[in-house]
Amino acid sequence: MIVKSAAEVASALDAEAWASHLLGTFREQRHGLPFPDAVAVDAALLFGEPLVRRLASFDDPAARVALASIAELDDGELGVLAGELQASSTPMAGVPRWVEQIGESEVVGAAVMSEAVFDDAHTVLLESRHPDGETMAVGVLIDRNLGGLAKDILLAESIEQVASLMGRYSAGEEAALELEQVEPGIAAGLIGAAIARTDMTWDPPVDEDFWSGRALALLRAEQTPGVVEPPEPTEPSGEERDRLREEFLSSPEGRDFAPDGTEAWVASLAIDFCAGYTGGDPLRWSPVVVELFMTDWVPRKVLTTPELLDRLPGALDAWVRFAAHRRGIPQWAAEETRESIVNWVEEMGAAALDPAVGGPSKQFLLAAKAAGVDLEDEHALGTFIKGWNARSELNVGELEVPQAIEPDEILQLKITLKGISKPPVWRRVQVRADTTFAVLHRIIQAAFGWTDTHLHSFEYQGEQIGVPDPEWDNDCINEAATTLAEVQLGLKDRVRYTYDFGDNWEHDIVLEKVMEPDAGDGRPALLTGKGACPPEDCGGLWGYAELKDTGGFDPASFDLEPAQRRVRAAGR
Repeated sequence: MIVKSAAEVASALDAEAWASHLLGTFREQRHGLPFPDAVAVDAALLFGEPLVRRLASFDDPAARVALASIAELDDGELGVLAGELQASSTPMAGVPRWVEQIGESEVVGAAVMSEAVFDDAHTVLLESRHPDGETMAVGVLIDRNLGGLAKDILLAESIEQVASLMGRYSAGEEAALELEQVEPGIAAGLIGAAIARTDMTWDPPVDEDFWSGRALALLRAEQTPGVVEPPEPTEPSGEERDRLREEFLSSPEGRDFAPDGTEAWVASLAIDFCAGYTGGDPLRWSPVVVELFMTDWVPRKVLTTPELLDRLPGALDAWVRFAAHRRGIPQWAAEETRESIVNWVEEMGAAALDPAVGGPSKQFLLAAKAAGVDLEDEHALGTFIKGWNARSELNVGELEVPQAIEPDEILQLKITLKGISKPPVWRRVQVRADTTFAVLHRIIQAAFGWTDTHLHSFEYQGEQIGVPDPEWDNDCINEAATTLAEVQLGLKDRVRYTYDFGDNWEHDIVLEKVMEPDAGDGRPALLTGKGACPPEDCGGLWGYAELKDTGGFDPASFDLEPAQRRVRAAGR
């Protein structure tokens, strides 16, 4: 069936869309696996390996098209396997010439489409042109009310076509859409970050077209030169939240509420909700934000009382009026947001009083409260967590309570050299949790083939980890005295490793799995990888791109066995 569908593909651009759709089905199947396996496995490899091996055995040009498409669109182990099988296959007559053009499009434009007033979401667009002249615009809908998740993906012929269609969905001031041209690198950074957030979310609320377009959107982002990473959303500090709450209580909208009353507590809840889920702006409210707050967040996260549920709608109405005044949004938008509050009162009350609706965190807190546990007592809380995990299918990871990594556990890390595609450059390693960052530095150098002739540093959660140097006023955490276990990495957390501050080679280190201790010698292991390490002092990303264009450097060359020996030696 797959070969027959590949036989209908007529161009390199069609092949990319075809492979993206196929890889999306693998991603969707991930959610049929039990937790935590579903977030730890490489879904494409798990479900796709039997397929690509079968494709390699087919004596059919369409099977070669399918194999080449998968090799280009998947940037993980399945893509590596498909590329290896493709390279080892004997040449075959009938394979279309355009197969070599898969993944060779040039990004020629970018834009962001957004709604001016409520700003619940924006669609980031990248337009590309293939060698045959055909163009495509891929757009990623980023939902600002869901922590910046990528929620949907659309395809069009061009950004111009999208602009021409915008008028159909705009009906005057109240639904006006705006289209702003941006630098492609900025758009690529936004797309990559949003899809990464979706990938790290358990059972994300995405639309049906997201999975089929995911790999294609990532390919376009990786093909874009000069990718600019968006800044991490900054949540208001505790002091900023307190000041905003006090400003509300002294405003015309909130001055009748007691500072220690229920209405003031609702204002605090509204601030905390927006700080964590809607881009960090407590003043940005819309009918959609109201719905999420009342029907989802409050029932799942808040230990409610009948008094709170009774007073919340009125207090929220006052907060929405205050926020609208502060933001200066049109009157119609403020009224539309206020009117939506009434629509969700009944649903909020029913859900908030249903223990089954509460998320794992709320269920845990309810159980701890019922048991009389002092949540401020770390020892008592830790003891209760152990008992909870012993009798519950839920675990600490699901409860959003940090789980300590034991020093002898094995961590699987994927280390990716940022800003490089065609092919991407990454390595997958396993190390003990008591590995210091100084040793991890040596492992990375060995895995990639760097020569360790330049300075380096790590960064995690805003903290610099490296080699302290008083002469340079280098105030950082000492990498030689700090282990991976001590910084308490969480699954899918990212550590940034920068090597050579001139060429500025940045690597993302992602924790993929935490495994039980093994009976081995404790030395690090390189499992697999892809792509050649750039030559030292080649001029960074731009110099590397020019080097590839000269044809004197093979960016796909990577010899696994010598790298594995280097990595094992680095752990001594």
